[in-house]
Amino acid sequence: MVSEYIEDIIEYLRDAEPKYLPCTEYMSKQRALTWDMRRILVDWIIQIHYKFRMQPETLFLAINIVDRFLSKRHVAMSRLQLAGLTGLLIASKYEETTTPHIDDFIFLAGNCYTTKDVMAAEVYMLTALGFDMAYPNPMTFLRRVSKAEQYNIQTRTIAKYLLEVGPDRLSHVAAAGICLARRMLRSGKWDANLRHYSGFTEGELQPCIDIMVSALLHAKESEFVFKKYTHRRFLRASLFCQDWVARHGDEFDLADLHIRTFVAASAAAAAADSDAASEVISPSALLTAFAISTASGTLSPSLTSDTHTSAESRCQFILADRDRADLGAVNQLIGTQRSITAGQQHHLGKPALLDEFDELLRKGSVVVRQGR
Repeated sequence: MVSEYIEDIIEYLRDAEPKYLPCTEYMSKQRALTWDMRRILVDWIIQIHYKFRMQPETLFLAINIVDRFLSKRHVAMSRLQLAGLTGLLIASKYEETTTPHIDDFIFLAGNCYTTKDVMAAEVYMLTALGFDMAYPNPMTFLRRVSKAEQYNIQTRTIAKYLLEVGPDRLSHVAAAGICLARRMLRSGKWDANLRHYSGFTEGELQPCIDIMVSALLHAKESEFVFKKYTHRRFLRASLFCQDWVARHGDEFDLADLHIRTFVAASAAAAAADSDAASEVISPSALLTAFAISTASGTLSPSLTSDTHTSAESRCQFILADRDRADLGAVNQLIGTQRSITAGQQHHLGKPALLDEFDELLRKGSVVVRQGR
């Protein structure tokens, strides 16, 4: 960035953040999805992003595209992976110098979709989002804060891991990642220089830090993001964080964290849609709720046309107990054929995610309620 304009640029990006925030309650309007299904999808997106050696900005933009799209449109369970694949394709076109071929994306989705499917989904998603991809990327804010400590590679790597496992990607989340990483490394206090470059005091960052610690306590070793950061090129950040949070997790006030975030999310949902249906919400879905005091706008999702009109698209799968879910690593359940609904078969190729979504049902971690 041009140093003469950096202050104006950062101020503009911060002002633009609310416009690009997805609705924190969008899953309550989805007829066939749960927050755990989203978690599986995001973990798969991270895996494909890593295989293609894409830029960090591409990953965060892809997840934001998917979340904003799900805030505006209903998606059948059979099309959720297509939405994730297309979101990553769009993000790669926006951020990368060289974009992987569309056939490569399709292959890594187990050849479950055709080129025509992906191209149609790309047009549909871009239209739903108004072709607006100018998302204030957290990597911009992370680099800004890193300048205050001379771009320390250890702090930055741990902060990047915290961004991927923690709450939604906001400017204060990038600052909170740096702040927590410095605590872990015992790098000193959050001084005036860090306050200047981040724009936040340590007290303002503490709620976000608590949420990050909670996310680390619930991190699953089977998830790809954890495995990714066990590599030496990432300084084994996930193993370091796992060890640190095991020793220091009880120092944080996490007892009423889920209650506080639930109240904040409920207030946001009430402002956005007073008639929204109640739902048992996964704590992972509320990680950004504290940052939103009022809804950014009322959304009116319309039903996505889909050739799959089976029972799964007419039900809501409500998460009953997040901690009971034992999902396993993406790609462990592959190459099988299972009946999703009576009289309908889906051949699930490598590494199709419907297997894992179906696994949620068999594990008893979700309950089914007929949709309206």
